Amino acid sequence: SQTFFPLSNNVFLTVVAPGKNIPEIDKIESFIIPYNTGINYNIGVWHYPLIATVESDFVVIERKGKEKNLEIFNFKNVSIELEYE
Repeated sequence: SQTFFPLSNNVFLTVVAPGKNIPEIDKIESFIIPYNTGINYNIGVWHYPLIATVESDFVVIERKGKEKNLEIFNFKNVSIELEYE
């Protein structure tokens, strides 16, 4: 799992989907994370890198272990649009 907590009082966006190595494209969801709130991604949840609404720094906590903790999925022929106001 991974935990992200902003060091400044800003909102940020997260995009997630079920699927550890290959995200289930039709189940992608995005969320606006409110002020003073961190998030924790469980194992088996695909996530896009954090999207900060302003320049921000984050504390990142990752699990310790010998197993690989990063799987990169390259979207091909897929278009995902996120609108934020």
